[in-house]
Amino acid sequence: MDIRGRKMRKPPACVQCRKRKIGCDRIKPVCGNCSKAGKGDCFYPDIPGRYVPSSTYVSNKPDYNRPVGNMIGNYNSISSSKDATSVLQHNPELASLEHIREYNTRLQLLNQDRGRPSPTPMDHAQFAPRATPAYENKPVSSANESAHSLNWVQGPAIFDQMTAPYTQEEVMLKEMNFLKSRLLELQELTGKKVTGVNLNFDPLMGGDDDSDSIGSEKKRRKIASGNADPDGIDHSELKFTDIVDEFKDIDPRFLDYSKVFSVFGSTNPALPNFDDTPNSIYTNHFLALRDNFSYSFRKALSYTVKANFESNLTGWQQKKLSGEALRLSSGIIDAKNLPIKFPPREITQELINKFIMIGREITNLIPILKTRELFSSIEQSFGREPIFDPSTLNIGQLITFGQISFCLLFTYESLASSVLIILKDDQMEAFKQLIKFLPQLLKNVKSIKAELDKRKGSLQTIETLKFIALYKFYQTTTSLAMSSIDTRINDCVDYDEDIHLALHLGINDEQKDETTIQIWNFIYKNYCWRHFFKGETPIMMIGDKLNTAPIVDVLLSSDYSFLSYQMEVLQYLQSKDQIISLERVERAKELFKSKFDAQTKRCTMSGSTAILVNNVIDTIIYRNSVLYMNYYLLLQYEVLKDSEKFITVYNELLQFIQDTIFYIFSNLANKTMVGYECLYINRLFVTLRLICDLMLALYQRCKFAFNALDMENSEKLNNESNVQAQMFATILRKLLMLLEDYTKNCKVNKPIISNTIIRIQTHITFTVITADDQTDVNAKLDTEAKAKKDALVDEVKKTIKDAANGCEGMEVSDFVKFNVTLKSISDSLIVTDFYSKREPYVPSNPETLGLSSETFTKIYSALE
Repeated sequence: MDIRGRKMRKPPACVQCRKRKIGCDRIKPVCGNCSKAGKGDCFYPDIPGRYVPSSTYVSNKPDYNRPVGNMIGNYNSISSSKDATSVLQHNPELASLEHIREYNTRLQLLNQDRGRPSPTPMDHAQFAPRATPAYENKPVSSANESAHSLNWVQGPAIFDQMTAPYTQEEVMLKEMNFLKSRLLELQELTGKKVTGVNLNFDPLMGGDDDSDSIGSEKKRRKIASGNADPDGIDHSELKFTDIVDEFKDIDPRFLDYSKVFSVFGSTNPALPNFDDTPNSIYTNHFLALRDNFSYSFRKALSYTVKANFESNLTGWQQKKLSGEALRLSSGIIDAKNLPIKFPPREITQELINKFIMIGREITNLIPILKTRELFSSIEQSFGREPIFDPSTLNIGQLITFGQISFCLLFTYESLASSVLIILKDDQMEAFKQLIKFLPQLLKNVKSIKAELDKRKGSLQTIETLKFIALYKFYQTTTSLAMSSIDTRINDCVDYDEDIHLALHLGINDEQKDETTIQIWNFIYKNYCWRHFFKGETPIMMIGDKLNTAPIVDVLLSSDYSFLSYQMEVLQYLQSKDQIISLERVERAKELFKSKFDAQTKRCTMSGSTAILVNNVIDTIIYRNSVLYMNYYLLLQYEVLKDSEKFITVYNELLQFIQDTIFYIFSNLANKTMVGYECLYINRLFVTLRLICDLMLALYQRCKFAFNALDMENSEKLNNESNVQAQMFATILRKLLMLLEDYTKNCKVNKPIISNTIIRIQTHITFTVITADDQTDVNAKLDTEAKAKKDALVDEVKKTIKDAANGCEGMEVSDFVKFNVTLKSISDSLIVTDFYSKREPYVPSNPETLGLSSETFTKIYSALE
């Protein structure tokens, strides 16, 4: 069979026998007639679908119909460059691209040996060896990323006939990738570098005479999206792996440590209940243990708790430990004790109908949630009191009731997350009943999941996979505790159940079932999103072999290159076997921006609501990542005492913080996103909390920069740095005011919002007790409380006493410039006149950072 699925005819006779019009026995490489006649020019014509060794015949045009082989058969299809031949003439060892196609690599030989355990005398030789002793057993690492020895063997290549489910263009692209790898190996073997040869072959861009061709359409899409520059370079297609890494496999003794990105390796001593997260680099725990100024706040909190709230902490820990123990045993829950219950039929149908009307494109965003198909199931299954025993239901019924439960939960999230949806009296009554049913709906999900785990063979069905995928997606979008045992927001361990089950069922492989492919596309995207946001490498998706399914989801199709780049960056930052290059991290951040700009431009031009919502999630993940990357670079230059670079990154960070704050609040009340806020609101507030954490750390740098210095202009520097510290404190207060006003318009008080408010209030309390003017604070404290406050401030100063402080390398002019920037950020939030008319937040119990016996659990959980 050839690539088009046609039956292959009998192999043709050799060219000599065809000319002589005699019968040919078709023996290769030399037929019987030519052998008897002593003719050395016996060869066979190349035909579609079959490769033959040919030393004298070269096709004049590429053969697009041939199947994928282990090597390239027709080297004339390699490049359309007319200069290739002249360039190669000056490289004796690479005098012909024929050498490349004749080059049998170690991988091919190993694969051949694996498929054929032991050769027999009947085996035909696969090559006519022309050994080059100088290159034998020479290590090659450029293409294979290993230093294993690789023998150089030349000879006519033999290709096997096979069929492949690829188009002609895909065949050529795969063969070109192989060819590039072989060229790298040849260059390393010979020590020769070939220049001027264009191997960036793209058959899709050919065919100038066919304006309606696929290539022309691809070219039009690139130009329309703004990705194609006049010079022909598509910057959106740049890869992070294209950057040369001079730090890989280099002896550290020969490195310039001013070029090494090393802040990930330095950690402060661990704190109680504040564990390091080395595999999650975009988390508060990871950052605080590597930034002395973030660490000082955490240590002050730990100091306060240890000195005043030991018994409260013990109770909090016991509750958390018991919750974790119960969670670990949740797979053994007796489903009979957890019946499945729903609101009355009419209310359930009304709520789902409201959800469908609000989120008209929700099926594009969550394709496995079939909302319209649920009405018939509700009509048939629901009685006067819809209560069901899960042990009596079959798997199909369990999955259906799981879909109904998730649909109602998403309905609640959609209505609760939007301040622009107005509910009439009857709708508000139905919403209040839904709120009462929330705990039961969460129990429904737990009960169904536990019952499916008990059923034999249930995990072998696609329907179960849909339920698990919905379960994991809901976990990433809700701020509700998934059960009563959770001690903090969304306190659940991510076991990646969806991706493991999908790989177990093999839906990540190439197939023709479009519905199954759609499920895999959704799972893949959600899996990447939840790991990228925490700065984790999506380890199950590294490598092309784990994701060979095509993309039918339009959202993933527009996202794929952007997701792939994030995966490459995180894989490099998380690398444990090599030293990380500071220059490469900077370059990665620049490429990240270009990738993001190209992605946003494509999504904006599409005009689809689903794609725009999808892009909001991408944008939040991007902004969260860049905030961390900028701050880590700031820490690196602070350690290196590189004031110039520190000031540059500091300026970028402040500008990016301003843009991100505006983006967050603009998407809390965006008319285009009405009803879809629930899909990204959690990540919005987590990113806002990160900004507040960073500003508190920057506040401390300014506050304690020049207090103990005796130098020229120290008074001016101290004054300007104090002004900057006060600007950070004012911005925190304005953010608190905005959130309090926002909550007044919310239908319910969402945990993620209330916890963010508590966090900011604690930060403001920290700025109050470390301010220069303590008159008002001390007037409200007794002697004991004042002593506690002073001891707490002394602990902070002691923690950062010997810490590197980048602000100490600034000049007065730098502080003046940054103060203007901070004032702009402050005024963009709330104008000064309006802000001055509002009563400022006055912290209670400032000597203990707001903690008391009554508020301990609430505040400590919000800060944990």
